[in-house]
Amino acid sequence: MHSNRFIALFLMPVIFLLLTACQGQAVYRAYSGDPRPADKVAMLTVPAEFNLLYIDGEKYSSLSDGARLELLPGKHQLVIEYDVFWDITSDVYDRVVSQPVMLSFESLPGRRYNLTFKLLKELKNAKAYAKKPDVEIVDLVSRQNVEVAHKYKLTDKGYVAAFVADNPMVGKNDKGNVPKMLEYWWQQADYQQQQSFLDWSRSHAKRASGE
Repeated sequence: MHSNRFIALFLMPVIFLLLTACQGQAVYRAYSGDPRPADKVAMLTVPAEFNLLYIDGEKYSSLSDGARLELLPGKHQLVIEYDVFWDITSDVYDRVVSQPVMLSFESLPGRRYNLTFKLLKELKNAKAYAKKPDVEIVDLVSRQNVEVAHKYKLTDKGYVAAFVADNPMVGKNDKGNVPKMLEYWWQQADYQQQQSFLDWSRSHAKRASGE
């Protein structure tokens, strides 16, 4: 009797983990405030072959591969990278990781989306794909592909500045974003361009002060 109880207690955490795995990935709510009903948000599933790095300029902190995201309706941008392991032998494997790519798309309320890509069966094809990964986002309700813009060669100093430059929700006349835009162009400039800008700003400040 005691041995059976011990076995049951031992197996409970294992069973719980198996049930959790069967239920799939946890849902990450990519917006602030109180939870909203399913018909007021959109759901996007990112497969395990991709790491999600940023959501609308905010760093994604999960360590798991792939993601299930609950998004507000509207325009969004994600930064992802293709990341897969290939078994060469039972003891040897190769890892293929792409450069980060930014995706821009628009979601509708109550819709469920899947991020999809062409499954690759050979290592050489995976390495070729990693040079410029291309994905699709499928609306599971309409069974149609959603328009997705890809941006490659992102700045290596972080993606927030790139989001400011490309974010469709940033208006050209929004003066509150001027500091971020200046930061972006400063990061894009080389050393000589930065020095020229500093010289210009000093001379402009002197003229403004009447010196």
